[in-house]
Amino acid sequence: SVAYDIVIPSQKRLKQRTTAAGVSGNAMRNKGILMHEILSLIYTVQDVDKVVQQFVREGKLMKRQACNIAQELTSLITTPEVQHWFSTDVQVLNETDIIISDTSVSRPDRIVIDGDRVVVIDYKFGNIEKKSYCTQVSRYMNYLRLMGYEHVDGYIWYVTKSKLLPVD
Repeated sequence: SVAYDIVIPSQKRLKQRTTAAGVSGNAMRNKGILMHEILSLIYTVQDVDKVVQQFVREGKLMKRQACNIAQELTSLITTPEVQHWFSTDVQVLNETDIIISDTSVSRPDRIVIDGDRVVVIDYKFGNIEKKSYCTQVSRYMNYLRLMGYEHVDGYIWYVTKSKLLPVD
């Protein structure tokens, strides 16, 4: 297991907790936050190294960890189940607001548009699977249908578990 020295702003810091395996729960959470933030800036697999280096320059990631993170992300986004979401053949909207009303906004992690097909993806980095995650993605899908997209698919991607859960 690799330890990650990730810079977290003081207002987002948590008290130290440890998992049954003796790994800091904070380290796991911080890595998930970091990976989520990096993925929000990646459109294609070619962006991985550039975005990881940006995080090093900004002090959000230690230089000695950059190679491991880049390799891990590249491996994750080139798996057959998800690689199309990171290809140059599709239009990608990362962390893009969907305005529901004057007071309500939703922000899916990733929307992939391929012709008349749309896929909405929500990333999860923890081990817990909640029904509310499906409800959230289903809501995103409904909003996209209301916007005129007929063929909408949704997925919860448990990234570190390598699990892809389709949402109806």
